[in-house]
Amino acid sequence: MTKKIKNPLHLLLVQDSEQDAALILEEFRRAGYDLKYKRVQTEETMDTAMQKQAWDIVLADYTISHFDVIAALKLFQKKGLDLPFIIISGDTCEETAANAMKAGAHDYLSKAELKRLVPAAERELLAASIRQERRRAEEELRESEAGLALAQRIARLGNWELDLKTRHLRWSDEIYRIFGFSPNEFVATSELFFKSVHPEDREFVRKSVDQALSEGRPYSIDHRICLPNGSERVVHEQAEVLQNEAGKPIRLVGIVQDVTERKQVEEALEKSRQKYEALVNSIDGIVWEADPNTLQFTFVSKQAEQLLGYPLEQWFTEPGFWKEHIHQEDREGVIALCLKAREEKRTTDFEYRMLASDGRWLWLRNMVSVALESDRAARLQGVMLDINKGKQAEEALRRSEQQFRQSQKMEAIGRLAGGIAHDFNNLLTGITGYSELLLNSLRPEDPMRGNLEEIRKAAARAASLTHQLLAFSRQQVLRPVILDLNALLANLHKMLRRLIGEDIELVTLLGPGLGRVEADRGQMEQVIMNLVVNARDAMPEGGRLILETANEELDEDYARTHPPTEPGSYVMLAISDTGCGMGPDTLARIFDPFFTTKEQGKGTGLGLSTVYGIIKQSDGYIWAYSEPGQGTTFKVYLPQVQGEVSVEAETVPAPVELPLGSETVLLVEDEDSVRNLVRTILRKNGYTVLEARHGAEALRVAIQHTGPIHLMLTDVVMPLMSGRQLAERLAPLRPDMKVIYMSGYTDQAIVHHGVLEPGTIFLQKPFTPNSLACKVREVLDASQLT
Repeated sequence: MTKKIKNPLHLLLVQDSEQDAALILEEFRRAGYDLKYKRVQTEETMDTAMQKQAWDIVLADYTISHFDVIAALKLFQKKGLDLPFIIISGDTCEETAANAMKAGAHDYLSKAELKRLVPAAERELLAASIRQERRRAEEELRESEAGLALAQRIARLGNWELDLKTRHLRWSDEIYRIFGFSPNEFVATSELFFKSVHPEDREFVRKSVDQALSEGRPYSIDHRICLPNGSERVVHEQAEVLQNEAGKPIRLVGIVQDVTERKQVEEALEKSRQKYEALVNSIDGIVWEADPNTLQFTFVSKQAEQLLGYPLEQWFTEPGFWKEHIHQEDREGVIALCLKAREEKRTTDFEYRMLASDGRWLWLRNMVSVALESDRAARLQGVMLDINKGKQAEEALRRSEQQFRQSQKMEAIGRLAGGIAHDFNNLLTGITGYSELLLNSLRPEDPMRGNLEEIRKAAARAASLTHQLLAFSRQQVLRPVILDLNALLANLHKMLRRLIGEDIELVTLLGPGLGRVEADRGQMEQVIMNLVVNARDAMPEGGRLILETANEELDEDYARTHPPTEPGSYVMLAISDTGCGMGPDTLARIFDPFFTTKEQGKGTGLGLSTVYGIIKQSDGYIWAYSEPGQGTTFKVYLPQVQGEVSVEAETVPAPVELPLGSETVLLVEDEDSVRNLVRTILRKNGYTVLEARHGAEALRVAIQHTGPIHLMLTDVVMPLMSGRQLAERLAPLRPDMKVIYMSGYTDQAIVHHGVLEPGTIFLQKPFTPNSLACKVREVLDASQLT
């Protein structure tokens, strides 16, 4: 079993024998002491040790070479230290021991009796502690007596006596000093007394004396006196009338006390009281006192009425008023904490909700202390602080941190999804392209056409999924135009009506004077469609679907609680349903890719993540609000812009026949399957193809090729050198060469916030042979026209 470690012991050891020192130290360690010691063996080292550090005890060997123990004791006594000084000796002579004790040692032990060392040391340590405590008590007593004497002098109380027959007045010496005279300087008289009374108080004092004499009753008054040096003092005068056996007044006796300081203190106390009252009433909280047993309030400051709205009388007159107005969820714990503070006689603080007179629940912080009388709890007292704003700020901060973490999570998932989409699009480009080439090479009646059609359809579905991943990761190419969301909703109304079915009521609330937004028309239609479908699926038994638009001004407070929102003018699109709603766990994940609460096979889990990506890429924000059984509302905020609404252009159908050409094309692609496919398509359509697997190889090919290069078709994202960097390197060498960028994943090289840089031509992977051939022909023909 481990021994309990005692308090550290600082030991000064006057010893020249290492062996004896070790034995002594071992005794203390065996007793469980944590030793801090210093061994000295000369007067100089002992003096230095006592100067450098405070010690608890000194143990000295009686026989030390070149250093007499009595000299060590004298040095110790010279320092005036009240510590145990114990001598340890091999000499057991009683006379030697007696001489050592007479010299001032506290104990004398034989080295043969080291087992007595620790008990003796502990005894002397205790005795030293008692002596020190006694000295402290004696010092405190002396200070107390001096304070009492000072208080008696400050009281300055004197007595006087007036013989009514002889008019002889006798003053005590203290009264002379009070009135500013030296005792025995002259004889006191009534005239001298009244002359010393302040002129403004003189008539009041005369009337008091005369009334006392005429009625035979004592008087007690305060008045001012004027001292010979011109200063003023305030005195308290009290006197009684002494009568003879016949009831006739014969003497007037009394006292005079200088109460100037008391009056000053009273005035200061009154000012302090007024200041305290003003301070109490200025605190944004309630100062209170209550019975420690019943918790019935005996005092509350005026702030109670201002903060909670109840008249102050209710706190005192209605039993249990405070307890009954505490929130039910907090009441039991609050009462328990108050009673615990009373029992343990200690301060405590806690937070809880209290009902205000207007029906609001206010958060209060109650700081409770226990006032003791005779070591018993006499009352509870404290301050209730209004922390409602702080609680609201805490909640706002909590929401802000939660939203920030969600934003970071979505950003990380988005990067992952974008990378996956890039690799998938490269694979799908090969699958789609080769299946198209095979289909074009087969007769209509060929039995293999069905299988190839299924491959192409599967590739198209996969491309749709990667397209949604790109939307979520904000890596798709947008074609932003200025839109009127009211007009967009009106155009979609019929289709939405058919989409949701007859069991769901469709309500449209379009805000007047709605601002304009800049977004991709097709992408915004997809946002609305996805949110409407999500709402429809949440109402299998029917319900109400509300589409609402409005202009909104998001201020700094809103932005603080909804990061990363920027303050400003927005157009709000809200889509609300009366469906089953969602709990907080589901709500936290609804924008995660592939997360779905639908049955297997009824959803990919990419609908809402696609919405999220489109809105974020359009510099907007989307928030979801929902509770189980209370429906769901999605609110989309898009920045307002100025400008005319764009008219939707008619699409021109792509030609059925693949356009041919004879120009030279530099093909740069790091993915072998994609490069081989594109080379095959281009050569099949008559083009001369120069191949490169990366940017460095493309530079070499372009430099070595002596003929013209009409077009470079390059991947965007490649190792070592991006497609954009390659185009910039080749521009001085091939100024007439056109460039088409192709990629399944866009980055900031050619796209900023989803918008292509001016003059940039982009082909999204996966693409078909037809779309590739048409894009190449379109770019080459455009260059010929210019």
